[in-house]
Amino acid sequence: MKENKTDIKAIVFDYGGVLVNDPDEKIIRDISDKFGMTYEESLEIIQVLVEPYQRGEISNEEFWEKFSEMAEKELPKNYESLWVDKMEIKIDYRIVDLVKKLKNKGFVVALLSNTISPHAQQNIKNGCYDLFDPVVLSFEVGTREPEEKIFQIMLNKLNLPAEKCVYIDDNKDYSDIATKIGMYGIKFDSYEKLIEDLQRINIRIP
Repeated sequence: MKENKTDIKAIVFDYGGVLVNDPDEKIIRDISDKFGMTYEESLEIIQVLVEPYQRGEISNEEFWEKFSEMAEKELPKNYESLWVDKMEIKIDYRIVDLVKKLKNKGFVVALLSNTISPHAQQNIKNGCYDLFDPVVLSFEVGTREPEEKIFQIMLNKLNLPAEKCVYIDDNKDYSDIATKIGMYGIKFDSYEKLIEDLQRINIRIP
């Protein structure tokens, strides 16, 4: 990561694993129970389908049809709600406070996330994206991390060159892609480490 930059204009956050916990394990265990499968069996199928699902290439209905076919299991009752039934979000309010402080200092604060429609709808309903503008969600734009295209879409929405933007993600592969295209990619490990990393590029939070 480049250091000692003072002309950063925008801070882009990943969502799951940075602002909130990753709720997927509990959700996948519930899916497994409803289909009468092991966690590992469900996860294997989801890993095949998740990328096109997150790109919006398949609908929610098509996802479940394909899942049922690959699992050789009948769709359970109320299967449409399985992605949100056990969706328990735990917000890191230190990050929320950081976002507010960055906005107060004049930074544009944006959100970029690999996600699916049911999760996004729940997050929108709960106001989880309200602090961020712009918001780029993979299923809406037809591309996902680590594809460079989704970062370019964000930069276009920000109307800023890459070198004026920071990207924060708990997945190093994704923050590395941001760095590759000229942004200041930060691998998120903890709140304390994030503050240190921001200070290294002269973004100081009181």
